[in-house]
Amino acid sequence: RDLILLCYRAYLRDNKEESDHAAGPYGHNVHFLTMVYNYQGRYLDSLRASQELLDVARQKGEEKSRAALEGRLARMRTLVRFEKWDEILDGTTLPTEGNFEVFKAWRIYAVGLARLGKGDVAGAREQLAALEREAAYLREKLPKEKDLPQGGRQRQQSRALLVAPLELKARILAAEKAKPEEVLAILKQAIEEEAKLGYSEPPIYPNPTEEMAGRLMLALQNWKEAEAFFTAALERDPGNGRALLGLSQAQQALSKTDEAKANHAKFVKAWQRADADLPETMKAKEVMSASGSSSGNQQ
Repeated sequence: RDLILLCYRAYLRDNKEESDHAAGPYGHNVHFLTMVYNYQGRYLDSLRASQELLDVARQKGEEKSRAALEGRLARMRTLVRFEKWDEILDGTTLPTEGNFEVFKAWRIYAVGLARLGKGDVAGAREQLAALEREAAYLREKLPKEKDLPQGGRQRQQSRALLVAPLELKARILAAEKAKPEEVLAILKQAIEEEAKLGYSEPPIYPNPTEEMAGRLMLALQNWKEAEAFFTAALERDPGNGRALLGLSQAQQALSKTDEAKANHAKFVKAWQRADADLPETMKAKEVMSASGSSSGNQQ
């Protein structure tokens, strides 16, 4: 994939092309590459790839290009997937919407997650209300717009905004630990709504809902539901490192020790190129160290 991107860059440079012309797939392919990096635990590589598109967007004639929109979506996806709450809130790392109205709603979504991640439940609820309003407004407005930059892609993204408020609401309720049955019902609804979006590469929705549901069930110590959600996540995305890690944690809590060890080993393999300072990577090292110590004590 990296070699393909080098060819695209050379074509754009040597022919002085804008990214939407003969090299039109460029923005899509770089966004897809960031998704692959996300799955591999390669935050820094994903950040660099999204920055490449954002740099293109600053060039003359690129303000409304596919690359400009995909760069924004790729950056948001990366920050959300790696839970970079400080970066989302710093006012610079997450780009503005520019010429793409739909990205305003995605910014609200990301900020809502970040505020919740920082412990600001009230702030997250404010963002949820804003997200619901903005999503409803865009679903009404965008189909009628005639000169909408990257109109097809923006309309596609507006459909995914049916899922975003469900995720944020479920996360808020899970953080409050008040209505676990409602959390479960909302998560199942979110999964159904994402499924209606259909197949796309990269996926239209930035956060795989089955995996997200599994992580919330882990937080609520609902081990059986967590195991079921992570299993579904792996049926959808075989080799998903985060899902493998979550599945191993759920199985460990269910005393399924052999299965937990096997899936943890699969996680380590899936994330063998992951950044060393990620929480998941450091936790894996702790588990391996503890396992080694335990084996040594038994000898």
